[in-house]
Amino acid sequence: MEHMSIHIDSLKNILGNIHDQERLDAHSWTRSLMIQDAVANMPELIHKSPGQQLVTTIGRLFLQMMPSTPPKRGKRLDTRWGEFGILAAQYFAPLNFGTPYPTSLRDAWGRIDQAILLFIYGQSGESLSEEEIKRYRLVSNELEIAPNSTISDWHRKGVQRLAEIILAREKHLSDTQSNPSAILQTIQDSAKDEATLSALPEPDRPNKARVTSGSGMSNFRRFFILLPGLLVLVALLLGGSKAWRIYTTGKKVRQDMSQLQSVMTSSPGREGMEKVGLFLPTLRNDLVSLRHEVSSLLWLGPWLSWTPVYGGDLASARELLDLAEYLVLSTDEAYQAARPLLQAVGAGDNTLNPPEIAKRMVQAQPQLSEARRAFDQALAVRSKIDIRRSSPDVRDLIIQDIDPLLALMDDGLSVATALPRLMGATSEGPKTYLLLVQNEDELRPTGGFICAVGNIVVKDGEVVSLSIEDTGEQEDWSKPYPSAPWQLDKYMNSRVLILRDSNWFTNFPTAALSAEYLYAYTHSHSVDGVIAIDQQALVLILRVIEPLSVEGAQYPITADNVIAYMRAAQIPPPGARPSDWDDKAFIPKLINAVLDKLLTGRGIKWDALSTALFRALEERHLLVQLDDPVIAKVLVRHGWDGALRPGEGDFLMVVDTNIGFNKTNAVVETSLFYDVHLIKP
Repeated sequence: MEHMSIHIDSLKNILGNIHDQERLDAHSWTRSLMIQDAVANMPELIHKSPGQQLVTTIGRLFLQMMPSTPPKRGKRLDTRWGEFGILAAQYFAPLNFGTPYPTSLRDAWGRIDQAILLFIYGQSGESLSEEEIKRYRLVSNELEIAPNSTISDWHRKGVQRLAEIILAREKHLSDTQSNPSAILQTIQDSAKDEATLSALPEPDRPNKARVTSGSGMSNFRRFFILLPGLLVLVALLLGGSKAWRIYTTGKKVRQDMSQLQSVMTSSPGREGMEKVGLFLPTLRNDLVSLRHEVSSLLWLGPWLSWTPVYGGDLASARELLDLAEYLVLSTDEAYQAARPLLQAVGAGDNTLNPPEIAKRMVQAQPQLSEARRAFDQALAVRSKIDIRRSSPDVRDLIIQDIDPLLALMDDGLSVATALPRLMGATSEGPKTYLLLVQNEDELRPTGGFICAVGNIVVKDGEVVSLSIEDTGEQEDWSKPYPSAPWQLDKYMNSRVLILRDSNWFTNFPTAALSAEYLYAYTHSHSVDGVIAIDQQALVLILRVIEPLSVEGAQYPITADNVIAYMRAAQIPPPGARPSDWDDKAFIPKLINAVLDKLLTGRGIKWDALSTALFRALEERHLLVQLDDPVIAKVLVRHGWDGALRPGEGDFLMVVDTNIGFNKTNAVVETSLFYDVHLIKP
């Protein structure tokens, strides 16, 4: 039927642009229920373009075309697998697995078997057994390529099957959610036009060209059908007491929001959070009142989508109100959970230390879980709002204010719910972390030569075990060490890679994995994360907790003298060098002094300390790799994991590395200049 062919033509258009997904951003299917459902179940899609969301969703539905049994053997090829295979080779294997896009359907024929293996096993035939390959072999045994008619028929029927799967999914979502579907509505309108045409006498029946271009007339008819109801609605809204109550309640909500924004702008940080917390209950109550007043009218929103400028806002009125309620609920729950800790920080409570922080965070978990639940609902609602159809004011509000707030809240709730696990304060038990002490006076790619490693065990926020070891004593030569990078071999005569050189790699996740692997050569336990620090990280921390009393030091250690103290401690005493002298003996003493100060918590400004740690992360003086998947995602989003992620454009990366067995970087000044020539060759 013609209405089905329109649907198939739309699908062909999408498949034809599957390699250029930005061209699909304005496609009508991007507003379908299947997209909304996919985004709700795959939060990572929220930050992708509408075209990317559409292609990803269709790619997931395509998997339903895969037959449940291997290809049938016989004189004729299995057409079920043929239809699946030609679409897989032509469109979805390049999309999902990065294989080249075929230049034609005949080219795709030769790639069918490879595409099938990718979808069955997740890999091509190089690492599969012959039996595994043979089981799903379809066309590679054929002596010659199939006729064009067969290939075209497979492609045509495959697209038709995929279109039917999409329609079935859309209808299921529409029925279960009681929501209208843009795709189904188009088909229904087309079917009604066909039925109307078939009922007309032949002389009165319009020609096909008029029917095809009649969508404007259809909208025109709908407008006049709705016009009486709309006039009544406008009259009620303008003149009724209901309209006045909605106006006054909405005005109160707007005033609440303005006050919140003013407080957040004028008082950032902990004090601002406490002031915001005072407004939240009022805002929650006003939003509930607004919901009560407008709930009986929200169903009209989609019917008013034609309204100039504000049609998109009216169509999304229910979602916009839901988004506001869920966000305020999540923020209020999170604030109530954090309030005792914020008050303790503000009061300078001398009893506040990491064990006490861990205890309070554990107590706050029920409320934080409620905050997370409300926030996840807010994310699901946000994915349903078509920002392109919103008015300029609403679009700017969501893009410039709400979306950045969503990202910030997501990270904050993730850290808050995961913090007790990181501090060994849950049923998972203690956590063990590997500390890499890097000396920037002898530069290496991730910060400096690894002069010492620490093994830190944390339980209930308290360090129950700490050992600091010289990396020069971490080798077990009975183990098969990997070959060293060629630069270390050539310039430093290091044939194998050992722990002290494990941060040779500029990508910190690679360096951390290498350090953890080599550390296990001499230690029989695993670790839950790797933390690397350099001198500047220590300086930033000491700015907050100074002065320190360090064993053996003749004077208090501060941020201003700590680097000089460390350099002096590495110089042997005058005269003959004692046999038991250790140039790294100061490291455990200094680290113990820092931890003692942190664990007692006396006189520490925790908000200032958190600011210092964030700065150390931003400036890469502190690098962190954690096995906890929740925190790992936060580190990745902010680039605090030290990973290299080249963008799409050109970039220059300079890595300064000392391979001279010395500490000369302390007395070397470096600078970089570069010129950009924009003259075409």
